[in-house]
Amino acid sequence: MPSTHTHEAMISLRMMAVNPDLLIFVQKSIIIHCVEFCSIM
Repeated sequence: MPSTHTHEAMISLRMMAVNPDLLIFVQKSIIIHCVEFCSIM
């Protein structure tokens, strides 16, 4: 059990460290999808 908890902690720490880049990437992809959708409409 302790090994899985340590693994989850490492994953969450890594996600928190990457989180800002992840948010920027998600926002960019959402904007791109909105632009493509609007251009199709």
